[in-house]
Amino acid sequence: MREASRRDGCLALYGDEDDLVIVEPVVIGFAPVPGMARCACGAPLKRWSWRHVTADNVEITCDRCHRALAFIRLAARAHR
Repeated sequence: MREASRRDGCLALYGDEDDLVIVEPVVIGFAPVPGMARCACGAPLKRWSWRHVTADNVEITCDRCHRALAFIRLAARAHR
């Protein structure tokens, strides 16, 4: 079995007999805290504010006061 990354962010898995399975990442839940383009402390949201809580959960936090601004739940969908 071998794998190859695709340009669309999916992962293609090739079997020994030319079987192909495509694993696609999907967002299954997004819960922003209302009114949080900036944190309550005044700090702007930055891209490094994302913190992986578990393999399928991401939390967006303020890098100044560490307040949670949003929660994202991830999953993987496989298809042929």
